[in-house]
Amino acid sequence: MRVMGHPANHGHVRHLQIARRSSRILDGRSTASAPRGCDYLVLGGGASGSVLASRLSEDPTVRVVVVEAGGLDNSWLLRVPAAGFIAASAARFNWNFVTEPIPALNGREMVWLSGKVLGGSSSINAMVYTRGHSSEYEAWRQMGCDGWGFSDLLPYFKRLEANVRGEGPWHGGSGPVKIRPAAPRLKICDAFLEAASASGFPVLDDLNCNAVEGFGYYDINVDRGVRMSAPAAYLRPVLDRPNLTVITGAPALRVTIEDGRATGAEVLIGGEPTRIEAEREVIISAGAVKSPQLLMLSGIGPAEELSRHAIRVLVESPGVGANLQNHVCYRPRYLCSHPVTARRHVEPLGALKAGIAYALARRGPLAESYGSAGGFFRTDDRLETADAQVVLISALPPNPALNATRMMDMLPKEHGFAFTIYQGSPSSRGEIRLRSGDPLDSPIIRASYLSHPA
Repeated sequence: MRVMGHPANHGHVRHLQIARRSSRILDGRSTASAPRGCDYLVLGGGASGSVLASRLSEDPTVRVVVVEAGGLDNSWLLRVPAAGFIAASAARFNWNFVTEPIPALNGREMVWLSGKVLGGSSSINAMVYTRGHSSEYEAWRQMGCDGWGFSDLLPYFKRLEANVRGEGPWHGGSGPVKIRPAAPRLKICDAFLEAASASGFPVLDDLNCNAVEGFGYYDINVDRGVRMSAPAAYLRPVLDRPNLTVITGAPALRVTIEDGRATGAEVLIGGEPTRIEAEREVIISAGAVKSPQLLMLSGIGPAEELSRHAIRVLVESPGVGANLQNHVCYRPRYLCSHPVTARRHVEPLGALKAGIAYALARRGPLAESYGSAGGFFRTDDRLETADAQVVLISALPPNPALNATRMMDMLPKEHGFAFTIYQGSPSSRGEIRLRSGDPLDSPIIRASYLSHPA
């Protein structure tokens, strides 16, 4: 199949034919054993891409190729749960996006975290497993999204879970994602939940029971002391399938389109734009920032925006890059006069005990998320459901203003804690726009936080 691409900005494009079947993870920085085609080409190996690749490759008659811009998720920082706060801040696992100046925040630019590694943000987040309230999904249904109400989706939520609670009304017991309640055993967490109860909030054993408000220990996706990321749950168990190939370190440059049909993609492999053909479908699963950028670079998006960057308009679609929304958060920090926080686990004796417990049994403080306790609450009693979320950070997190790069600089120097307070269901809407026609440039992120009066 011949594919009409637009390689002018990236030199010669190598045209690859259909690959033989072999199961492997390839390093896209090298041209060795590069794939030559497939039936389904998945651009982005994050949470959704991992699930899609696993499910599609269940059919042994089709070939599935996953292309991921980031590297392998084999660093201990991505596996040890307590190291999650370091992983989230590490430049090598992150796209390092920064928003445009935000008017409502006095012109501040803000970091936009997004995982650039196999597994995407599922490999660097706090492993907190929450679904949101049923009313959120019912709102989708009321907007015309039939099949997306809570009763429609609950069977699928249960299907993905292997929850230690077992099969029940709210949870599944035999799915691929291992789920358990956090168990930090820290006095600061106990004090936090006691304070929530004293303030009139219910303290729950399960924050995924669809309560209007409540505090407690979060469920976390951790299995036997190791982060249960999307690749851990969906990709690695099926890598022996001969029809599945994963390529890391290979940024997608654009989708190739011929006669109105996506026929493949140009991918940077071994430093050269390489064309991979897809006999059936090209699936873009590159996240909220990179997916619209990739569409626009491929000629799909607002005509005015594409023309501004000399990109041929193949499909005019004004909605591409629009309706961007994110949960803006605030993180107050507090010093603590007593040694009741996770800081004690980085002191010499505490670190030794934690290391031994983890090395011998994958247990102890290193097997826990740094955001173990929290809850959902209403900022206005007139609201029917919670509109805000809080996560207790059981030690002082790294100060982003310090731009720390060494691990020792990221560890807390004194006892303290922090809260991450999220705005739920924001009404403000932003947009993604192209910075240039170069796929390797970061796009423009106009977050527009707090721009809506509600």
